[in-house]
Amino acid sequence: MAIFLFLTLLELTQCTDVIAHSKCGKPNTPKTTKVDSWSISISITPPAGADTSKVIIYVIKYHKVGDTAWHSVPETSSTWVTVSHLYSSTHYEIIVAAKYQGGEFGPASEPLKVKTKSGK
Repeated sequence: MAIFLFLTLLELTQCTDVIAHSKCGKPNTPKTTKVDSWSISISITPPAGADTSKVIIYVIKYHKVGDTAWHSVPETSSTWVTVSHLYSSTHYEIIVAAKYQGGEFGPASEPLKVKTKSGK
């Protein structure tokens, strides 16, 4: 019974696109398009191997390296995003996850690690 319960819980935590009946994909690590002292602009590559027409929004989270609290950028359907109101000369990590039409979220990308420029 314990094995059955474990497998059931495992199945519930796996992301499956209920519309296409395929696993939800993980976006690639975001790419930096611009960095200044107070913002980082990124591009998002849609999840590989998933039906990208089923992606309705991207969720972007970031934090200063060493902090445990993550901050969110407003959800967006755009693949170009700017994370702003940052501190200069500071290392950040940024992750992205895709939300699908069925309301499910795919796994988060690997973190992008980037440092803002020094302020004047």
